[in-house]
Amino acid sequence: GSRGRGGFRGGFGGRGGDAGGGERGGRGGRGGRGRGRGGRGRGRGGRGGDKGKEEWQPVTKLGRLVKDGKIKSLEEVYMFALPIKESEIIDQFLGSRLKDEVLKIMPVQKQTRAGQRTRFKAIVAIGDYDRHVGLGVKCSKEVATAIRGAIILAKLSVIPVRLGYWGNKIGKPHTVPCKLTGKCGSVVVRLIPAPRGTGIVGAPVPKKLLTMAGIEDVYTCSRGQTATLGNFAKATYQAIRGTFEYLSPDLWPEANAANHPYAEHSDFLMKAAQPHRFGGRGGDAGGGERGGRGGRGGRGRGRGGRGRGRGGRGGDKGKEEWQPVTKLGRLVKDGKIKSLEEVYMFALPIKESEIIDQFLGSRLKDEVLKIMPVQKQTRAGQRTRFKAIVAIGDYDRHVGLGVKCSKEVATAIRGAIILAKLSVIPVRLGYWGNKIGKPHTVPCKLTGKCGSVVVRLIPAPRGTGIVGAPVPKKLLTMAGIEDVYTCSRGQTATLGNFAKATYQAIRGTFEYLSPDLWPEANAANHPYAEHSDFLMKAAQPHRH
Repeated sequence: GSRGRGGFRGGFGGRGGDAGGGERGGRGGRGGRGRGRGGRGRGRGGRGGDKGKEEWQPVTKLGRLVKDGKIKSLEEVYMFALPIKESEIIDQFLGSRLKDEVLKIMPVQKQTRAGQRTRFKAIVAIGDYDRHVGLGVKCSKEVATAIRGAIILAKLSVIPVRLGYWGNKIGKPHTVPCKLTGKCGSVVVRLIPAPRGTGIVGAPVPKKLLTMAGIEDVYTCSRGQTATLGNFAKATYQAIRGTFEYLSPDLWPEANAANHPYAEHSDFLMKAAQPHRFGGRGGDAGGGERGGRGGRGGRGRGRGGRGRGRGGRGGDKGKEEWQPVTKLGRLVKDGKIKSLEEVYMFALPIKESEIIDQFLGSRLKDEVLKIMPVQKQTRAGQRTRFKAIVAIGDYDRHVGLGVKCSKEVATAIRGAIILAKLSVIPVRLGYWGNKIGKPHTVPCKLTGKCGSVVVRLIPAPRGTGIVGAPVPKKLLTMAGIEDVYTCSRGQTATLGNFAKATYQAIRGTFEYLSPDLWPEANAANHPYAEHSDFLMKAAQPHRH
């Protein structure tokens, strides 16, 4: 018997019933009673053809006029200041001439009740190197999604660029027509006309935008926090935009005022603006453009089998192969990320303890600092659980601390070890005096605080050893620090706070950058951007 729920708007294959026709596939009827759960169906229903080859269906008046050839050039759009709300309009006019470049991909974080939410911000410049340029900024959970969104926004923000001369009007225009200023945040960018052959004198960010705009010679002057790349790019874009905001005397005579495109082609627009028709909700799957929902039918017999997915949990749990569920995990398992330093360089959140095992493996040693019973008064009486505090490290510049509470001691220890692995941090070492031999102590004075406990770490001469109480001494030894003085105050008898304060102090070794770390490191591509194609293939939905 026919069965089923059918696909959603796009049609998730024939899971039951008669799937609706039409361009987007119907939901399928629920049909008769049927047996079992039925198959998942093949593919995502009849959406027809490859997604990338879908024909553009304009939804704005300007889009309809462009697609039908009523508007012949982009200059007509700019002449009447028509708002461009579909990126395909730019594709229609500029097409393959447009080149895009990702200026920066950066992680941005927001503090929510559930914790920190990390997303990725992409800044993309686009241009045809012939008087058209655009800039787009987009934030998304996925790097690939952010880049795609930024490219679309850059196309929507494409502006015309007017060129001029520095001196005599000989040859083609080659520079900006006058001095221009753009501002965003604290960044101010000024563009000054330059003689032919000068080239673009400026920083890499404005140079890229000016080159894409087709400007050959220009002096640039900037001030403010130009290290903020987003504001620097936006200020340059605003300055370029000013080329058409100022009209020189040769543009004063009124141009031939043609009829407004919306008025000239009003009859065509009225015919083209047909309402969307949706298929019927009941009975057989509706025809029409988008397909109907189909009827509900019977209930079906039984629950059916569980299938071949994750059903069988048999076998030894310890021998199960690691199946990463995060993007970072997939890249690490596949060998795309070679070292833990790459993870720390881009501040990628580690959410799977197997990532640490992959890099540090058997070098990691863990030690239970304390197990203590904790009680909570409930209506049913006192509830006792066990709290485990575990330190972990490889005695070579990596250390972590985990705290876990559970009904069982063994469960608490296992959970604390996992949390300690997730909190592993890199440790930076330094010297006390002359830089002879290997670094042996903390690079500077460091302070950590938890509750009332304050721990201070002070660099010490070589051979001093770790001068401190047993708790910080254990953590400092695991971190690979050989010589250091410690100073503590507060309720140090509270071992949990004492350990956390020491961990916070060690964490500060990389929060302060000494002058030798000031030169910017070689900024490789962000791993999520560099391997976006692999991640998109790897992120297949789980099938049960």
